[in-house]
Amino acid sequence: MILQAKWKNKNWGPIRTAANGGSFAGDYSGLNGLNFRVCLTGGHCGKGAW
Repeated sequence: MILQAKWKNKNWGPIRTAANGGSFAGDYSGLNGLNFRVCLTGGHCGKGAW
């Protein structure tokens, strides 16, 4: 699985990867306007958090 982020209306970009059932632990609390979504390795992505 791939965790993607979009910041300040830029394009989605990968920031972390994890095995199925793994963790995307990280601290992004200092970045305002950051949105996340998860994608499967095959390319199907979920909707952004907001």
